Parts: sequence; C-alpha cells; structure tokens
Amino acid sequence: VQTAMEQLSNGSRVELEYRVNESEAYSRWVWTEGLPIFNETGELQSVVGFNRDITDMKRLETELIGQRDKLAALTDNAPIILFELDDEGTFLQSRGRGLDDLQIDPNQFIGESIFEVYGDYEVITDACRQALNGEAVRRTVDFEGFVFDAWYQPTYDETGAVDGVLGVAVTVTDRARLEADLMANNRALQDLHTRAARSDLTLSERIETMLDIGRERLDLPYGFLTRIDDGTQ
Repeated sequence: VQTAMEQLSNGSRVELEYRVNESEAYSRWVWTEGLPIFNETGELQSVVGFNRDITDMKRLETELIGQRDKLAALTDNAPIILFELDDEGTFLQSRGRGLDDLQIDPNQFIGESIFEVYGDYEVITDACRQALNGEAVRRTVDFEGFVFDAWYQPTYDETGAVDGVLGVAVTVTDRARLEADLMANNRALQDLHTRAARSDLTLSERIETMLDIGRERLDLPYGFLTRIDDGTQ
C-alpha cells in the first residue's frame, strides 16, 4: 500500500489487491484502484479511489487453483498423454506419464508443429487436420511399439471459430496385444478345423498339416502328436 501511495503522489494510476484484518478471524480481500487528479497547471490536486470486496472471488480462485493442481497431479501420474495445440497445430503443452514410455520430455516439442514432429505418422496428422476443421476425432495410434486410444477435440474462441485442439491419448498396449493374440488363436483354430476336415488328405497328411499350424502359431522349430490313455503315453 505504501508503494501504491508513492506512485499516486507521482501522478501514476494504481491498481492493487490486498488483505485487511489478515491476523483476525474476519479477514477480507480488497481490490483498489487509485486515480490521480491534476489541476489546470498539471499539478497533482487530489486522488480518487475505488474499493471493492473481492473475498469471494479470491476464495473461488484458490479453489480453482487447488482443483487444477489435483488434476495436474492426476494427469502427470496416469498412463495417458494430454496435449494442446493452437489453431496452426503448434504444441502449447503436453503432459502425462504416457510420455515416459516414449522417452519424451513434456516440454520437448513445445512451440513445434505436430505436422513436422509426427509428419511420418499419417494417422496422427490426419486426425489433427480433421480436428482443426471442427470435427471431433477418435483414432487408434500404433507408435514406437506402443498402442494408444487417442481423442482429438477442437476448441473454439468466443466467435465460434476453431482456435486449437485438445487431445488425450490413453495407453492400451497390453489390451491390444491380448486382442491380437486372441485373434491369432481363433484363426489358428479355424485353420485347424478346416484342414482336419479335408477329405482329399490322408490321415498322415492331416496330422502333418495340423502340426505345421501349431508350430507356426507357437513359433516352435518342431512339433509332435501323441496320445494318452489312462495316464499312459
């Protein structure tokens, strides 16, 4: 406050926030604006001040900061990637534990274009172009041995024009691998059934065909077929 009074005495407009009764139970936040008034010769004649109680606004601001910090902590420790682009596709921010898997620093690409950084990955650049054109997009992205379920959501300015993109990519690598294994098993079983039912093959040829399918699916150099009756092979 003392600094503000000195500025006013020098003819400068002042705006500040401060607390009153800070050490007491009834503490309030106050916003003050001070305007110097000059006479016809240019000398400071008086000061006009405007005060407003902003306690509720400051309390809300504190709550919002707390929620933002909690969200940031959750984002930074969850297996996701959160990123924000401007209307030209330039990175404004990126965060999330998913970046650790890719060995990417959160600030590594800030200020760079996503179309240059990931220019070799058409699934990413095409999704960003669609989002910048106002379309919400969801894509499965296979990147550097990891699989992500990615959402690209356009953001808008006060006029309704697209001013950027918010993106979230969730790591689904383990699920994708399990799904791929399940599909491969199903194909192998279907192939076994089809070949075993072929009437144009002899029994030996059917057995050899089934062994070939099993070796290919299990990635083994050889295989054998045996029969067990009452615990005896």
